[in-house]
Amino acid sequence: MRFAVAAALLCASLVAACSKDRTTAPTSNPPAGDFQLARAAGSSLPLLDSGDSVEVEGRSEYREIYLEQGSLTLTSDVQPRFETLLHYAWYAVTMDASGQRHLDLRAALDIRDHGLGHRDSDGTLELESDVTPSIVHHATPEQGGYTMKYEQAPTAPPLVLFFRPSTP
Repeated sequence: MRFAVAAALLCASLVAACSKDRTTAPTSNPPAGDFQLARAAGSSLPLLDSGDSVEVEGRSEYREIYLEQGSLTLTSDVQPRFETLLHYAWYAVTMDASGQRHLDLRAALDIRDHGLGHRDSDGTLELESDVTPSIVHHATPEQGGYTMKYEQAPTAPPLVLFFRPSTP
């Protein structure tokens, strides 16, 4: 029963279908420290976020946006503080005569969020954003790291991210 509830809250069907990792039971004292983004939406990084044609100086250019890396930092305070960083990059995509794809970096953007966390009785952290007060991310301890439902905007679906412990 407990596993079924945790699976539903974490969208585990999406993560489990795309991952070889096994879920561990939540703890009452989740780990603090620095964590690196290992997967997004069940896939390894970089993750293609979107692609579309744009008009640049009178000509059409196809661009793709990738989530390339990210991090999560948690303090071990009674009311933990958090900070997330997601690094996105925009590339112009071209094909050479042999059909080989080439990516030309056009721009990069780091999205930072920070705020306070509250622990649920099952160890899940509710991370309330100071940047956008209506946003709450949910991070569940898993394999020494966290699976996070990262809320991007009130009207957008959350992005499921897995942060693993940083190696020294």
